[in-house]
Amino acid sequence: MRFSKKDTVTLEEIFSEQGLLAAALPQFELRPGQLNFARAVQQAIERRHFLLAEAGTGTGKTLAYLIPALLSRKKVVVSTGTKTLQEQVFYKDIRFLKDLLPVAFTAALMKGKANYLCLRKFRQFQKQPLFDFVDEAKFFEQIAVWAHTTTTGDRAEISGLPDAYPPWDRIASHRDTCSGPKCPLYKECFVTLMRQRAAKADIIVVNHHLFMTDVIIRSAGFGEIVPEYDVIIFDEAHQLEAVATQHLGLTVSHYRIEELVRDTQRELASAGAEIAKSLAKFMTALLACSQEFFNRFCRGLESYRIREEHLAPPVWDACETLKENLNALGSRIDSLPKKTDELETCRSRAQLIIGELEAVLEQKNPARVSWCEIRGRAAFLHSSPVEVGAEFEQLIYPYVNTVICTSATLSTGGDFSYFKRRLGLDRIAPPEEIIEPSHFDFSSQALLYLPDTIPAPDSAEFIARAAGHIETLVTLSRGRAFVLFTSYRNMEEAFALLRERLPFTVLLQGTKPRSELLLQFKEDLSSVLFATSSFWEGVDVVGEALSCVIIDKLPFASPNDPLIEARIERLTAAGENPFLSYQVPQAIISLRQGFGRLIRSRNDRGILCILDRRIHTRSYGKLFLQSLPPCPVTKSIAAVKQFIEQENCAAEC
Repeated sequence: MRFSKKDTVTLEEIFSEQGLLAAALPQFELRPGQLNFARAVQQAIERRHFLLAEAGTGTGKTLAYLIPALLSRKKVVVSTGTKTLQEQVFYKDIRFLKDLLPVAFTAALMKGKANYLCLRKFRQFQKQPLFDFVDEAKFFEQIAVWAHTTTTGDRAEISGLPDAYPPWDRIASHRDTCSGPKCPLYKECFVTLMRQRAAKADIIVVNHHLFMTDVIIRSAGFGEIVPEYDVIIFDEAHQLEAVATQHLGLTVSHYRIEELVRDTQRELASAGAEIAKSLAKFMTALLACSQEFFNRFCRGLESYRIREEHLAPPVWDACETLKENLNALGSRIDSLPKKTDELETCRSRAQLIIGELEAVLEQKNPARVSWCEIRGRAAFLHSSPVEVGAEFEQLIYPYVNTVICTSATLSTGGDFSYFKRRLGLDRIAPPEEIIEPSHFDFSSQALLYLPDTIPAPDSAEFIARAAGHIETLVTLSRGRAFVLFTSYRNMEEAFALLRERLPFTVLLQGTKPRSELLLQFKEDLSSVLFATSSFWEGVDVVGEALSCVIIDKLPFASPNDPLIEARIERLTAAGENPFLSYQVPQAIISLRQGFGRLIRSRNDRGILCILDRRIHTRSYGKLFLQSLPPCPVTKSIAAVKQFIEQENCAAEC
């Protein structure tokens, strides 16, 4: 079936057995759920409705929302949970559809500023490059060559660039250091060019972080990042609450003040060596009082609520001293005979930090929670919204008439109530809803193993006994396993017990970058990966490299986490049972994401093991089981062995 760019085309002509997809894809399979999903998206766009659409693994949901979005001829923004999916949608799926569809369209990719090279900072750095290690200097030579040929300035183009490459922060675009149209290189700026492409595009692919940044900038009256649009599609929408909480919050740390001092000193040096020298002593004093203030919050805990007992008079005194020094920095910049736009930006940043310090410590807004996070030896002070639903209701929903939220895990027990409440969708006109089950046959492809002989997760014997089950399972599966933990402590203890006992390559999260660990796991077909929450989702290992996923505990968020604690308190005050209305649904969605790592194609077969006896002994256990894909369940290791033998036989035959 061939069309010219002038023709129109229906969804049926694209998704049917003789349609465009079938003609273009040799391995095409008719998926009724995919067509149903696409129809629901098309109707939501045509009727200007909100839609909640869950599509199980293998449904083909990306094409199912992209195709009706492109056929609508409306301005559409697609927002993804991760940059990895964002790049896949743009470089793989949209490029494929450009050749497939008889509809001409343009597309643009938008990321946060820090992903793009800042030409002004790059040229400044080249004049006086400073590196902490020799390897950094060698890699910078590759960046310098790339900088003269790139048309996008996107760091993703640089092959092998480590996630943590310190010099990149010194040459990347950043909101705090960007002078916008006042910059002499504004017309050449990669961020400017990105926005110009997006303004002309029919479909724009962003990520949740950039989308929320745009929401904040719009609400503050500072313009926009993402151009006006008719439709917003949130993919991986289950991540929206966490991302929104982060971006609608405030974070103040000594590192921000270090960056401010460094940037100010650089701009002063550009203005004149004598000026920079005259302020050197003051800058040192500013850093010292900053360090003294933030050190008062280092208490040995990973995170805690900031309460009255943490704000003794010495803390307030240290805060006042820091604020006085930040104000003094602004005054000194104002008094300079020649003040550049960049120095004016530094002055504004100092004032912003003062305002955010006051917001965190004074705690005047009951809808927010102030808390401290300890990373290494540094304290980060946060003020976060307790609920983001009210923020969405005020800042997003009134300004767009079509919102589509999709994911493989939006519902719990076939119900969207939890998701709707968390994002304030229960207080507006009810959205349309659709759930399309997975395209995979879990009844034959998966086995759920739930041993009931392991002690409770809070028992002192839990890890030792769990390690024994892990060893047995991994031996039966001949490696090829993810062992996923709900805490770093459990992961490290189990790893220490098993690393010498397992006759396989044993990989540990944190020893290498995430991408390197995944690549090694895929290449070494008998390896075992010990990991925590960052590997519970967004990981796609198709084929025999992954045949077993072992989960240590039901993934309840810690009730001692400051945000979780504040949300529990609010729900309790409203007369609700926060465990059943919040903690259990949140854990169910996390568990479903963990399960989703196991079966990624029609040919995959595997075992999911949950080592938490509460799934048998507690009444809420059945809620977890009802939310998982339908597959055989067993307590018997003999049944596991039989399943694996059948899998091995099928592979050999």
